[in-house]
Amino acid sequence: VRYLSTRIPSGKPIPYRIHADAARRVPLPVNVPLSGRVPDSGSVDLPLYGRIEPLKDIPAVGRYTDLLKVTVTW
Repeated sequence: VRYLSTRIPSGKPIPYRIHADAARRVPLPVNVPLSGRVPDSGSVDLPLYGRIEPLKDIPAVGRYTDLLKVTVTW
């Protein structure tokens, strides 16, 4: 689970999960390496989809952000 945060004093973090597919059926675990192959074109798409977890309260209105870091090694 990751959290969206805001600078609003009354704003609580919003929990969410990252998925590899638009249907949000394939969760991407945090801090777990994934491997794959780079096609001959040398170009790779890394689609990410988020889904907010069920909330008890309605979040305060505002801008919420998170920073995702992707490290590519070869």
